[in-house]
Amino acid sequence: TNVRLNTLLFGLETLLLTKNQLNRNVTHLINYKHLQSLRHTSPCVHCTYFAGKRNVGTRISGARNIRNLAVIAHVDHGKTTLSDALLLKAGLLNKNNSGDQNCGRKMDSLKDEIDRGITIKSASVTLNYLVKKALFDEKDRPIHPIKVAGDVGSQEDSDEHLPLQVNLIDSPGHIDFNAEVTAALRVTDGALVVVDAIEGKAVQTEEVLIQALKEGVTPVLMINKVDRLIIEKQLSPDEVFDRMQCVIDDVNDFIATHQMKNLPDQRVSLLQGSVCFGSGYFGWACSIDGILDRLHNVAKERAQLRKSLAKRDHFIKNVIIPIVRMHRACGVLPVVKKEKSELDRVSRVNELLSRIPWSSNLRLSRKDNDSSHTEPRKFLKKVMMEWLPAADALVDMVAVHVPSPEQAQKWRAPIVYSGDIEDECGQGISNCDAQGPTVVYISKMSSGASQKGLLAFGRVFSGTIRPGDKLRALRNDGKETKAKISGINICGIGGKMHAIELAEAGQLIALEGIDKALDKSGTLTSSSKGKAISHMRFSVTPIVQHSLWPKDKTKLQKMASELQKITSADPSALFYRNKETQEYILAGAGELHIEVLLSSLLQNSGIDVEVSKPVIAYRETVQYASRDVALAKSENKHNRLWIRASPLNDIIVDAMCGELANTRLKVLAETL
Repeated sequence: TNVRLNTLLFGLETLLLTKNQLNRNVTHLINYKHLQSLRHTSPCVHCTYFAGKRNVGTRISGARNIRNLAVIAHVDHGKTTLSDALLLKAGLLNKNNSGDQNCGRKMDSLKDEIDRGITIKSASVTLNYLVKKALFDEKDRPIHPIKVAGDVGSQEDSDEHLPLQVNLIDSPGHIDFNAEVTAALRVTDGALVVVDAIEGKAVQTEEVLIQALKEGVTPVLMINKVDRLIIEKQLSPDEVFDRMQCVIDDVNDFIATHQMKNLPDQRVSLLQGSVCFGSGYFGWACSIDGILDRLHNVAKERAQLRKSLAKRDHFIKNVIIPIVRMHRACGVLPVVKKEKSELDRVSRVNELLSRIPWSSNLRLSRKDNDSSHTEPRKFLKKVMMEWLPAADALVDMVAVHVPSPEQAQKWRAPIVYSGDIEDECGQGISNCDAQGPTVVYISKMSSGASQKGLLAFGRVFSGTIRPGDKLRALRNDGKETKAKISGINICGIGGKMHAIELAEAGQLIALEGIDKALDKSGTLTSSSKGKAISHMRFSVTPIVQHSLWPKDKTKLQKMASELQKITSADPSALFYRNKETQEYILAGAGELHIEVLLSSLLQNSGIDVEVSKPVIAYRETVQYASRDVALAKSENKHNRLWIRASPLNDIIVDAMCGELANTRLKVLAETL
């Protein structure tokens, strides 16, 4: 009941979140239920995160401790700003710069990305955290109490800690660069779906989400820009909740329509904690699990309290209203008469925090009202980042609701592997077996970080790889070559690479020395009988074509060489020479894509080019079955042909695009 819920929430002492000294580089404590959701039935683990400026290049062993995550959304819905929050928690970003348009967006390192303010290339970074666990039973009761851990560098209670590695890929939102999203989703197990609270589920949100579902990738939802509902629209708390619930319902309806029937339920849930809401710009986020973990001594009532808190009226009263009041206390909303307007901002905030049981005993000091935070929005950002850090809520949700490679590959193996799932490679992928045959899928090439050639970015699905390994390279055109790995790296911030000695199943890596063996993507394996990982199916193709030539004719060959390198690192770009006209043709998914390719050419080689008008390659198809039957007669009228057109079914399309893609036409016709 309402009375009982208020008693539980406001009749309890708050949990004091300890913070170590700054020189120990440890952030706030987060408690959470681990892997207990609608989709996973693993034992529930209660963890504590400690992250700071630490060993970015460290390789964590064990697929259970890895989360491979892609951030996907419509353009300008806030993917990169929220990625900054995860960098912040790992100690790779200054707290004052997170979410700032000029100092933030650290995942966007290309000049075009900075100038245009959008993500163009998928950017990966490996983030390490340290977790402390305690098991929970099926009634949310802790088996043994949680202890507060020390510094990440301390060996105290080391048996109680577990490392966690988040391999994060920030992907583009613009439709022209959708191939980058496809390449990212092939090598990840979870997708952080970011949706603008005002705009809701947009066209590109649907496009990237359906790609994730087809790959068997598990989505979690972040409703971003809630601050706009409060500050710009000035909606009431009831309206704020209803708008967020509308976003959740829209996303779940889409997931229910397109998810694969033989996989675990992929829908998100505010009740289970797979939905966060907040503001990347102001650096805050919140979820039910985050609130429950801040309440002291409620473990016995946790399951019941979770269900009560998820109800509309209770959630509005105990969560949304305090957040709206905090915005008003910070000065971004008018102070109502019944509130203590005579108090200064710090006093108003502290007075409000004292009445919120899940405020973690946070109190501002007088120095927080200094001249650098006189502007209400800057003050709000400081307060919200202290009170509800987006970093904590996002890492909490990812750790709990995104499956590990060991879990995900059990259902993803039949989706991604083109061979018999019972053969040695199929079993190695299904079990994410580090001792099994080596199977590595390269999803894209990168040209930014290696002087010797292109870096091959991909994932180890089975086995263990080391520098010097010689593997079979299975190309997309059906040909087979040999490849020797000269170096293995994991990705750091800003495209920096950190060399490692080996990589096991479940890890995302960037390989050196194999760019000549594969064309853009393909499979590496140590098995003599193993089949390739299925080819990626891109939703965009290079249909916009331009012929081009350098203004300085002496640089023609240099232009061709440089563009060949640039397009080799782009999944959906194409560069070739027309055999009839001898013209060089550059093809991309759209005009913006072409502009970026030419900008890269100018930046990398200084070659300025002349470009023809675009030539669009049109394609026609059948979308619906025709209602009427068409009749054609031969000239002597003795032969008649009746035709009715209808789309091919999915089984035939998958076969033609997959295993039969490179089959001779005669064999293909007989098979179909």
